[in-house]
Amino acid sequence: PSPPLSPNVEVSPSPSPSPDVEVSPSPSPSPDVEVSPSPSPIPSPVELPFLAFDADLPIVELSRSVDVSSRVFIGDGESVIGIIVGDTVFTEAHVSDNGIISLERSFLFWQPSLFPTGNQNIQAANVFAAYWADVDNRVEGTVRYQVFTGSEAESANNRQKKATEERNQLDIISEYISKSQNTNFTGKWALLVEWSDVHPFDHLSFFNSPSSFEGKTAEFLSSTNTFQAIII
Repeated sequence: PSPPLSPNVEVSPSPSPSPDVEVSPSPSPSPDVEVSPSPSPIPSPVELPFLAFDADLPIVELSRSVDVSSRVFIGDGESVIGIIVGDTVFTEAHVSDNGIISLERSFLFWQPSLFPTGNQNIQAANVFAAYWADVDNRVEGTVRYQVFTGSEAESANNRQKKATEERNQLDIISEYISKSQNTNFTGKWALLVEWSDVHPFDHLSFFNSPSSFEGKTAEFLSSTNTFQAIII
């Protein structure tokens, strides 16, 4: 065992800090220094206005029927521009009366389906569903579209227009994307589609035989949707 301590030896506790020494907390930042938050990589979205068609360019209107579409070439008339989805370059778009824009082939399914879907025909399609619905424009309502290209935009800029009309639609869309995505974007081709005052199916039957629908005719005949879609 350890030998006993000598009675003349005193064990002192660890020395306490001198009362004259004060322990200060970590210094606070100078009040003149402001810490700014990290900048947001994407600015607030800029609202894209409801675009008007250019009266100086061709406007294509779909026929008054049900489940119809119109083919659109994705190019400037002389060369292919195309839309890239994955590893595929699509050179055709098809505008459907049922609120769909499809790529490369017509898409005429009238009954909406949630994505993903078990329908193999729909799975094999490449579509933009602006407002997928069963539309009936046989009596009223229009489905029309217009194409803008870089060459048309240039000629439009050279036309004598009012100051408020100097920017064409391709300029407006490109500017919107540039601001909302914080980038410098210039579109080469754009497709503007408008479904205007379109009715749900079967509007024609209501229109032709109003007495057979037990008081629901007025509500049904006045039910319309108007919306646009833009691909650039």
